[in-house]
Amino acid sequence: MRAAQIRMRPIMMTSATTILGMLPLALGLGEGSAGWAGLAKAVMGGLTFATFLTLFVTPTMYTLFAPKLAKAQPGNANPVPVSQPSTSQS
Repeated sequence: MRAAQIRMRPIMMTSATTILGMLPLALGLGEGSAGWAGLAKAVMGGLTFATFLTLFVTPTMYTLFAPKLAKAQPGNANPVPVSQPSTSQS
């Protein structure tokens, strides 16, 4: 959870600049861009979907399944609680 909080801004900035940079190409503005519009739309859609997966789906799945996996491993008497964010400010 902490990693998602720290990395959210750089991921969003990188994704937003790439998606917005592809917008003129996807709209077919400019000389000869009509042929590349389909590729630009595919890149924009894929990047939007991958960003959503990176920021929301992966941390959610980790939060749901990590405690169950930690309990299932033999020799792991004190699993670290994953759903509890760290309160220390370092």
